[in-house]
Amino acid sequence: MNDRQPAEELCSLAMTSALGDLNLRANSARDAATAPGWVNWLARAAARELGLPDAKADHAYLTKVRVTVDILIVDQIVYHRANAHRMHQIESRLHSAGKALFGGTMVACAFWIAAKRANVPMNFGGVIGLTKITTWLTAARPALGAAMYGIGMQGDFAGLAPRSEATVAQLERLMRALRDNPLEFVRLNARLRRLADIMLIHIAHWRTTYQARPLKLPA
Repeated sequence: MNDRQPAEELCSLAMTSALGDLNLRANSARDAATAPGWVNWLARAAARELGLPDAKADHAYLTKVRVTVDILIVDQIVYHRANAHRMHQIESRLHSAGKALFGGTMVACAFWIAAKRANVPMNFGGVIGLTKITTWLTAARPALGAAMYGIGMQGDFAGLAPRSEATVAQLERLMRALRDNPLEFVRLNARLRRLADIMLIHIAHWRTTYQARPLKLPA
């Protein structure tokens, strides 16, 4: 968790510093991330060491910056689309596995009742019997089903998927604006700051979710 935050901070800095925005003061997205103090300190130390770019902000330079940012946005869109699909799959599979386990418990109980009413022998060689097997299945399956539910709740896969989908929608709007609007320094700088905010806000939601659910015994 503490590794991903500085990675996103430095990635944002790499973009905004191209136009001289070193982000030496905290903003709302950064504050919302509730990151440890050393993360912000590291990002600002890197910004001070990086300094202002030694370049002329002419049309050619702005074009290079826009192309670089466009590539980054496309990469982020591809990542978040894949992440949303993956989270939906995990959530669906955990839900299906949980239903199968609880459903199997009812089937085992129904089978035992039917066998009992049909006077089927309950013991096999006097060592283990149908009753013991049914008891084990009806104890183990609900426990595993509850564990599946706990994994789903702790991982928050159902929440991560829509957040990645929302991030994709924001990035697509930003990419269209970046490509369609006239190439101007102030406008491009605002687009870079917006991209940095989108990335940091996504991390903020992710950090908040997992900080609020620390693993504790007996988990």
